[in-house]
Amino acid sequence: MALLALTAPSADDIQALEVTRVIGPYVDQTRDGRLYAEFAPDVETRGAMCEPVAGGSHDCRYEVRTKSFFDNAFGQWQPMSVRLRWKNGRWRVVDPGK
Repeated sequence: MALLALTAPSADDIQALEVTRVIGPYVDQTRDGRLYAEFAPDVETRGAMCEPVAGGSHDCRYEVRTKSFFDNAFGQWQPMSVRLRWKNGRWRVVDPGK
């Protein structure tokens, strides 16, 4: 039996997913298996709105901008969309959207 999330993803959930997506290419592994990201970019999100869709998923729209470790300022806001589903105790990307 699948347990569906009763609430939509929060702005904090969207922020955490974007941070994970953006720093992914910068992640390395230590000898003991821990992960770290050196010189990773900063990530900001705003305007997160999520709507429920069939199958217990949520379509989310928001804006994101990043600042490289070596830059002085953030880049332009970029519109994003993603479909998320609650699975195994956390929000997971079902469709990365655009």
